[in-house]
Amino acid sequence: KLIRLMYTSVEAKQAELAETQRNIQTLKNEVKGLESKVEDLSTKNETLSKTVVELTDVAARIQGSCKVMQPRERKAKKIQSLEIAFILDANMNAAQGTVPVYFRILDPLGKVLDPKGDFLYEGRSIAYTLKSFVDYKGKSVRQRIEWNKSHVVLEPGTYTVDFFIDSFKGISDTFTLEK
Repeated sequence: KLIRLMYTSVEAKQAELAETQRNIQTLKNEVKGLESKVEDLSTKNETLSKTVVELTDVAARIQGSCKVMQPRERKAKKIQSLEIAFILDANMNAAQGTVPVYFRILDPLGKVLDPKGDFLYEGRSIAYTLKSFVDYKGKSVRQRIEWNKSHVVLEPGTYTVDFFIDSFKGISDTFTLEK
């Protein structure tokens, strides 16, 4: 009787042990699933954090545009100077102070006209034709700048004026000169 009672007790303990081992395995699987979810959420959080930084950066940019004041004389040989009007848009989120403004005049073949130096744009150094500084206080700014032809020979065709504000690209303009 005692052996049968012990045998029954052992069988019950083995069944209990087997049930406990199944529960442990189920819990291990649940932990793995939760670890996977935590990893996914961590990755999503990282992505969202980067997006917030990018959006903050965009919100803090000074944006603007330039417009070439079309010369009365359209013949390439007779052009002595070009006047460029530009606007920096109001943005109270942007850093205030002295802001560099660069203009890059590209000839019809895409070559920088009369390069005066280089500046950093998107991690690379690019040439500019004109440079100015604007005292930016978060409000809209309208100014003009003039490029005077020196030793440069202007060819007929369409020219592009790229506009960069504090190393960010603004809205460019084009103009066409005749033969």
